[in-house]
Amino acid sequence: MSFSVGSRLARSENDGFSLLEMLVVMVIVSLAVGLISFQKSRKTQSVADTARAIVSVLNDARMEAVMRKAEVNVEVDLQTRTVSKKGQASGRVQIPDNVALEVRTADEFKYGNSRRIILFLPDGTSSGGRIRLQTGSATVSIETLWLTGLSTYDETH
Repeated sequence: MSFSVGSRLARSENDGFSLLEMLVVMVIVSLAVGLISFQKSRKTQSVADTARAIVSVLNDARMEAVMRKAEVNVEVDLQTRTVSKKGQASGRVQIPDNVALEVRTADEFKYGNSRRIILFLPDGTSSGGRIRLQTGSATVSIETLWLTGLSTYDETH
């Protein structure tokens, strides 16, 4: 069986993919995977940003209670999905609609079905409480310790 040079070249041009074609496919796949990862991280980032803002309100309320030597309430309104120092519109944190919200406080700090209070006392202690934010697989738990009044958050994915 004999092959001519022309038929060998013609045959090899049709066999498989060129290096350039493989690189183009790899770039397209990489971009698609990167875009999906970016969108997922943006959702997680949104929950973390909201949690940081809530922790800031809680810790600010604790400092205010100690400095003013007076009780300061932080109200979590489940109906309007907001967290703020009671009676103050500034510093209000709006929780996005796509984020599930769960709040645990002592029974004496539950007002109706939609309002929960975390109370900060002049000695730095608090009534304590836990706020949980969740979207997709990202969950952030915000905890206010009753003994120290300090608020922290923890992310899980």
